[in-house]
Amino acid sequence: MRDNKIYLPTLKRVRISNYSLYNQDIDYEFVKGLNLIIGGNGVGKTTFISIIKYALIGLYKKDLDVKNYKGEKRLVRGSYTNGNTFFRNRTTESEKDKTGFVELWFDINETLFYVKRSLYDIKIEAASYIKGGIKHQIEGQAIKQELYKSYEDTEGVVDNDHNLQYNYEKIVAKESNLADFEDFIFFVNQILLFGESRETVLWSKKVQERLLSNFLNDAILEKRRKQFSMEAKYQDSIARHKQEEIKAIVRVLKQIDGDKNNPNDYFKNNKLAIMAEIEQLDKVKAQIEISRRELQNKIEALYKQLTELSHKINKREKEKETVESKIRSEFWPGINPKYAIYKRQFIGNHICPICNADLEGKQLDDSVDKCFFCNSKIVYDESKSVELEEVKKALEELIKERQEIEKRIIRYEQELKRYDSEFRNAKVKLFNKENEIRTLESSKDGATKMESSYMAMMNRIDELTIEKENASKLSEENQVECEKIMRNIEENMLDITRSISNIFSDFAEAFMKVPCYLTLDEIDKSKMKLFLPVIDGKVRYDQEELSESQRFFVDYSYRMSLLSFFYECPSFYICETPDSSLDISYEENAADIFMKYLERPNTLILTSNLNNSTFIKSVLSKATNKKVLNLLKFGKISDVQKNHEMLNVLSKEIEEMCNE
Repeated sequence: MRDNKIYLPTLKRVRISNYSLYNQDIDYEFVKGLNLIIGGNGVGKTTFISIIKYALIGLYKKDLDVKNYKGEKRLVRGSYTNGNTFFRNRTTESEKDKTGFVELWFDINETLFYVKRSLYDIKIEAASYIKGGIKHQIEGQAIKQELYKSYEDTEGVVDNDHNLQYNYEKIVAKESNLADFEDFIFFVNQILLFGESRETVLWSKKVQERLLSNFLNDAILEKRRKQFSMEAKYQDSIARHKQEEIKAIVRVLKQIDGDKNNPNDYFKNNKLAIMAEIEQLDKVKAQIEISRRELQNKIEALYKQLTELSHKINKREKEKETVESKIRSEFWPGINPKYAIYKRQFIGNHICPICNADLEGKQLDDSVDKCFFCNSKIVYDESKSVELEEVKKALEELIKERQEIEKRIIRYEQELKRYDSEFRNAKVKLFNKENEIRTLESSKDGATKMESSYMAMMNRIDELTIEKENASKLSEENQVECEKIMRNIEENMLDITRSISNIFSDFAEAFMKVPCYLTLDEIDKSKMKLFLPVIDGKVRYDQEELSESQRFFVDYSYRMSLLSFFYECPSFYICETPDSSLDISYEENAADIFMKYLERPNTLILTSNLNNSTFIKSVLSKATNKKVLNLLKFGKISDVQKNHEMLNVLSKEIEEMCNE
C-alpha cells in the first residue's frame, strides 16, 4: 500500500444564488451524519447534487479521457458535450440567471476551503482557504473552463501560474496529499458519488486498475518494478540485436572458408571448430531458455496455487471466526454482539476497536478460551468445540500446503540460477579458446589480406558475444529484481485484500445476510488481478449475476469499505435515490449499511423521491444526527405534485422525524 496518507474532503456548507430552477436561494449547512434531500420528480434533486460536485471539482465527468488531436492521442479531462449550457438549460434563462452562482465550503484535513463558481458561464470566480488560522486568497485570472488547459495543450507549453482554476486545483491536490487534481476528480466521481447513471465501480476494470496501481500499491515499489521491467526489455533487445549481427558475420566467414585456398589446415580447422562451438553454444542457450521458461511456468503455476490457497485460508479463517462466535454465543450469553468485528480489527488489522489507534507490532492473544481484550477466561463446554477443531485442522493443513509450495518455488529458483551459472562458465571457456586461436593467428608468417579480414571478423564475433552476454546478464538480473518486486506487491496486495475484505464483509453482510468477502483474482487473459465479490460462497465475476438492488448495495459496500480503508479524517458519501430498486424486505438491511458508514463522523447525503417506502423512515429512526432539505419548498413543482396529498404528507412527516 502507498505510504502517503490520503485526505478526502468533508462538505460544510453550500449556497446557491440567482438560479431560477429554484424559486428562492438555497443555503444549506451539512451535518456530520445523515443529510436527506427529498422532493418529487423534476424538482431539482439531481441538479442539486450536480451543483455540489461542480463546485468541488468543476464540470468534469471523468478525470482523464483519450482525445485525438491532429492524428495524435492525448490525455484530456472528460467534460460534458453541452458544458456551456449544462446548468443554463434547466432555468428560464432570465437576466437574473446570468448572475447565478454556487458557493461551497469544505474541509480537507484541517484546511477550510471556499470556492465560488458561476452557474451561467462554467468557470471558477473566487477561491480561498484558511490554514492554521490564517486566511489565504487564491489568486489568478478567472476564465471559462473550456479555455482552461491542463493535460491537453496544442503547443506543448502551458503557462497556468496566473490562472485561478489552476492555482485552486494545485492547492486542493496538495492538501489532499494526492499526486494531482486528476486523482481528486477520480475520487469524487468514482468513489464518493453514486449517481443516477447507476454505474458500478466494483465491476469496472478501468476504475479498479486505477485504484490498484495509483492508490493501493506501494508507489515506490511500483515505480521500481516499472524501471527494472523496462531495463530488462531494453537489455534483452540489445542482446537479440548482437546475436543477429553475430549470425551475419558467421555466414560471411563460412563463405570465405569455402572460397579461399588456405594451405594451413591446422588454422582453418581450428577456426571452423570455434565457429561450430559458437553454433553449438547457441543451441545450448536455446535449450537453457526453454528449460528456464518451463521452470518459470511451473513457478507461475505455484504462485497461482498460493493465491488460491490464500483465498481458501481466508475462507477457513472466516469459518473459524463464525464457529468461535457460535460457541461464545452459546456459552457466554453476555458477549457483545460486535465481538467478532472488534476482534477482527484488533487481531487481523492491528487497529484498536475503541480509539482506532495503530497496534502494529503488539503481541495480541488469539486464544479461543480467552477474551482477546482483557484475557478473561471464557468457560464453555469443550465437547461442543469438535467443529472448531475440524476447522482448525483444515486451516493448519492449508498453511502446511502453502509452506510446501513456497519450498518448491525456492528450489526451482535455485535451479534457474544454476542454469545461468553453467551457461556463463561455458562462455568463459570458449572465450579462452578463441584467445588462444587469435594468438596463433597473429604469429603466423605470411598472413594474407584476406586472413587479416578473417581475423578482424573473428575478433568482432568475440566482441559481439561478450556484449551480447553482458546485455543478457543485465536483462536477467533486472528481470529477477522485477519478479522479486512483483512478489512483494502480490504479498502486499494479499494483506490489503484481507483488510479491505474484512471491512467489506461488515457492510455487505448487513444487507445480504449471507457470507460476503472480496477476493483478488484474474478476470481475463491479461493477468491483471482485480477485486471480485464472493457472495454466499460464489465469485460474482459479472454484476448481472446479482439482482439490481443487490449489485447496487454490494457496490455501495465496496465504495464505503474503500473510504473506511483510506480513512484519515471525516469525509462524505453521496447516494442518489438508493431506495428506488429496493423491495420492502430489504429496506431495513439497506438502512443498516448506511448506519455502519456513520459509525465514524462522516457526512452521508441521500436523495429520495418520496415514494411510500419504509427505507427513509428506517434510516431516520436509526441516525443519531440528521437533517433534511425539502426541495418541494424550493423547486418548481407541477400541478400534479401540488395537489398530491400523500406527497405533502410524507414530506411533512419526514421533516418532523428529523426535528425529533
